[in-house]
Amino acid sequence: MAFCRVYLGDHYPSDVLAGTMLGLFSGWATLKVYKKFSKRF
Repeated sequence: MAFCRVYLGDHYPSDVLAGTMLGLFSGWATLKVYKKFSKRF
């Protein structure tokens, strides 16, 4: 999907890269928080 947006000119490659990095970081942080709090219950 991301490559399609760049190809069509809807987004710059830097937009796609920033979105990918933000998504990866959000997923990683969510996993860390989940693992930390799931041990308590």
